[in-house]
Amino acid sequence: MIDLNDETAPWTGLLAAATANAITDFEVEFCESLRQKLEKFGARAADRGPASQADLHRAGWRVLGARPMIDLNHGSGFNYGQAAPRPPIAAAVSSAIDTALVARNRSERPRTYVSSSGLGRDCLRQIQYDFGGLPRDEGQEFAPKTLRIFEAGHRTEDIVAGWFRIAGFDLRTERLDGRQFGFEAMAGRFKSHIDGCLVSGPVAMDYPVLWENKALGASSWKDVVKRGVSLARPVYAAQIALYQAYMDLPNPALFTALNRDTMELHSELVPFDARLAQEMSDRAVTVVQASEAGEWLPRAATEPTAMLCRGGMAAGKWHAPCPWASRCWEGRP
Repeated sequence: MIDLNDETAPWTGLLAAATANAITDFEVEFCESLRQKLEKFGARAADRGPASQADLHRAGWRVLGARPMIDLNHGSGFNYGQAAPRPPIAAAVSSAIDTALVARNRSERPRTYVSSSGLGRDCLRQIQYDFGGLPRDEGQEFAPKTLRIFEAGHRTEDIVAGWFRIAGFDLRTERLDGRQFGFEAMAGRFKSHIDGCLVSGPVAMDYPVLWENKALGASSWKDVVKRGVSLARPVYAAQIALYQAYMDLPNPALFTALNRDTMELHSELVPFDARLAQEMSDRAVTVVQASEAGEWLPRAATEPTAMLCRGGMAAGKWHAPCPWASRCWEGRP
């Protein structure tokens, strides 16, 4: 606390002590600004003779806004030295996290194999772009919000798995060496990993049971509850069928969907669809063989304005915007 009404206050001594103890950028800038302005006012008074302590004191009033008392330790509201204002804490923290998430995502190596998670998409060309690791169109990289949703989805697997275990289910999610269970075909060019396998439990089911879990927003979750995963999310159904086939788990799979907004859990049994599994497996072979031959597979759309390309609802089905739409329609490889 500095009392500007005290004519005997040793301004120069106080300023020297404050400068010596300045640590933060704000403190350093404030002391330097005050020193410069006190010297300026002192120079103006040189013609009148040496500046007295009272003169410097009055100069301090002008520098600090002629306030009789300033508490430098609490909310004075002054912007000494015109330091840049700090952004709101919420924006600053979110910006730091978002920047780190985007940087981490960019540093990850692109997949060099066809994954079962995307084989159920309508457009073979899009699957081929993904398999080839081609750069997405400008502005089509995953947004920070999407990256947070992805990570939250992965972490909910552990949450739901823990619920199964405390309920008495024998759920296996990884091998003894810590790796996930999964399958690999075509010399590693087609592979995927499962969420887990239920070996036994307190609920009557035909064990062993493939377990697949998804975390969904409220709207998508309600749609799955209402219509079932096979109709509401065909991409997930294709993924499940492939897992059942390649992991030799033909019993009805247990699909669980966690509502991210309410934490409600939906469960349903999904019978093995051998036809769908074969169709998806053939798709993987087609994508790999065409890519190796340098051939581009046909688009599922006939014009760039189609919902498959620009995103939106079509025939009661939601399509995310294709990240390679510009590349595809501009004729770039």
